[in-house]
Amino acid sequence: MASGGSVVGVKYDGGVLLAADTLLNYGSLAKQSNIPRMALIGHSTILAFSGDYADFQDATKELKTEILHAQMLEDGVTHTPKGIFTYLHRTVYGKRSKFEPWQCQFIVMGYDKNDGVFLGGMDSIGTKWTGDCVSTGYGGHICLPLLRKAIEGKKAATGNPKALLTRDEAMAVLEDCLKGLFYRECRAANRFQIAEATADSVKIGEPKILDTNWSYQGFAFERTSIIK
Repeated sequence: MASGGSVVGVKYDGGVLLAADTLLNYGSLAKQSNIPRMALIGHSTILAFSGDYADFQDATKELKTEILHAQMLEDGVTHTPKGIFTYLHRTVYGKRSKFEPWQCQFIVMGYDKNDGVFLGGMDSIGTKWTGDCVSTGYGGHICLPLLRKAIEGKKAATGNPKALLTRDEAMAVLEDCLKGLFYRECRAANRFQIAEATADSVKIGEPKILDTNWSYQGFAFERTSIIK
């Protein structure tokens, strides 16, 4: 199966950012390098994934169909990011209970005028979580500590236990996370997309290339190779 690597998300003061590379792997083969791993669901929600790309496509189709059915009712009710997250969670748990799970970890983010920014994740068996920062896959091990350190540092510096990063601070730490993934995760690439949700818009950005540096001593082939 074609699969995607880690996804990383973080809230900032006034919005939320979500980042993922555009690489699909077939086992250890880097198969396709320019495949978006995010999808816009409705007008205010973005879904991203780690895991099986086919299951992500199936989940995206399921959510878009649900939104279309709701729109056909013409009752003025719209799906919020939190509502889509809950619907997806119940669907994931239902499929797991039938022993036909989607082999994915999902992250849902968005903005609603009543609830503000939303950021949450779930795994393939229906365990869900929300927070100021979330990550899937290998990013849960190497990115969350960086994000939490930045957020806790902001709270300590301002003396406000509810303080969030600025947009520039969030973007900087997010790019540091992507660099760490590219250097350390075997299923990551340096081509990535960043999605953003604010009160003004919810959008997925164009692919960009990370500015990386392979001149560090630890990356030198002569120092790490077995065969000289």
